[in-house]
Amino acid sequence: MRLTPAELRLALAGYVPRRRPAGSLRRAAVLVPILVSPGAGPEVLFLVRPTTLTSHSGQVAFPGGHIDPGDASPAAAALREAEEELGIARGRPEIIGELDDMNTHTGFHVTPIVALIETPLVLVPSPAEVASHFKVPLARLADPAERRTIRGLNRPDAARAGSELRLYFWVRTPATIWGVTGHILTNLLSVIAEVR
Repeated sequence: MRLTPAELRLALAGYVPRRRPAGSLRRAAVLVPILVSPGAGPEVLFLVRPTTLTSHSGQVAFPGGHIDPGDASPAAAALREAEEELGIARGRPEIIGELDDMNTHTGFHVTPIVALIETPLVLVPSPAEVASHFKVPLARLADPAERRTIRGLNRPDAARAGSELRLYFWVRTPATIWGVTGHILTNLLSVIAEVR
């Protein structure tokens, strides 16, 4: 899957994300950064949280966090967090769409915001929030041989197929991608697959 930026824009422009009520959950937003370079396939940028954090310790994530009262929208929150965590200037990402809301078992209502970012890109990670970062070609993430799916017990806070909980894992990456990040990535790949 070697998509052009125009194809990625088209895929997200035509997608209507599923909205869930936040209820008493804490509202949050994440930026799903897709790096684009002339002559190369798109790559997805991930970060790894420090093991010193009290929540999401050591996990692979997208930049993001709480939606603050001063944030005009989930997109504004995602851009602010990407700037705070990775040093990506707020005006740099080109927002191309949103994915399905997710309610997590850790008490968050997450809105994923998808953006294209042209390279080269110099990152300035915040040591308090980012242990490391890595990128993976979108084509590799989309390869069914790269993804593992585990079906387990039913849980009300997770994406389900029928009555089963599904967890998605990418293990042949610099760090294992799973959990909320895995579900968001699966949603992105399904949206993109619709235009292929």
